[in-house]
Amino acid sequence: MTDHNQASPSSGRRYWRSLDDHVADPAFKSFVRKEFPGGSEQLDGVNRRHFVKIMAASFALAGVGLSGCRRPEYEILPYAKQPERIIPGLPVYYSSSFAGPKGAIPLVVETQQARPTKIEGNENYAPTGGATDVFAQASILDLYDPDRMTQSASGAEIKTQAQVREIVAKIASTYAGKGSGLAILAEPSTSPARARLRAQLEAACPGILWAEHDAASYTFAESAAEKTFGASSGVAIRPNYNFAKARRILSLDGDFLHGEPDSIRYARDFAKARRVLHSKDANLEKMNRLYVAEASYSTTGGMADHRLRVSPSQVNAVAAQIARGLGVKTGVAGEIEDEQMLKWITPLVADL
Repeated sequence: MTDHNQASPSSGRRYWRSLDDHVADPAFKSFVRKEFPGGSEQLDGVNRRHFVKIMAASFALAGVGLSGCRRPEYEILPYAKQPERIIPGLPVYYSSSFAGPKGAIPLVVETQQARPTKIEGNENYAPTGGATDVFAQASILDLYDPDRMTQSASGAEIKTQAQVREIVAKIASTYAGKGSGLAILAEPSTSPARARLRAQLEAACPGILWAEHDAASYTFAESAAEKTFGASSGVAIRPNYNFAKARRILSLDGDFLHGEPDSIRYARDFAKARRVLHSKDANLEKMNRLYVAEASYSTTGGMADHRLRVSPSQVNAVAAQIARGLGVKTGVAGEIEDEQMLKWITPLVADL
């Protein structure tokens, strides 16, 4: 844009860059002065030769300063006695498992010169078929985490091994034979070794309290199964679904294809029932159909044929409405009146 009312002696025409510039707003002029201070003009009059000279001296001084910063040097020495099965360039594989709160994933760990480098599922375990989840794959990074715990600590104070033994010995002598007043909080685990240690600890300290807590707990499935089928002599029971045979599946705010116990097996079984042979005799009714009502988008919701987005407070109401449509009595009062929800629930009930 051109301002014809103002002229520059050098060009005869001045171009304004904004309305503030055009009206010569004082605040705008102050902003320009702060953005381009007078000190920025100190290079005026410096020729190219002088500039290159200054920069060359700067690089030379930087090289002198950086000469003291070197990579750490390691001495690579040959084995005095060559370990068995360790040959540079040839991997060695070990069988292992990734333990979770409700189960374990069989793994095969590839190592290079005794360093784990890759994790894969164990193909000999039929339920998972050599598959793993993202958590098992990422677990190898924990071995190389520079921030991982390497010492024992009590609060913010680091404890030596001798101090730790002294603390443990004092606790053992105080609660030996009784255990009353001693509590241990731990994460859920399916490790047989830890279960054996817990049994030994409870035998030595009969009154000890052992509590397990997980931020993402899946005990709701066990609670629901216990209420539905009754307790089994004090042993927790959990539903074991066979999605390979299921033809109509309803998931209410559950992500059984990812993140929940046995999700790897469920995903494989779900995929088996999802395949339809491409032929003239292919029967689409043999392929499963998935309905999902959930509050947040999930992997299972992404695979759904029909998905309903609901708030967390509406999940129970949706379940009760579906149950009433199937002739099941519920203790939930009131019916859903939202037309969009009813348009989704009505054909679902007919399909089920």
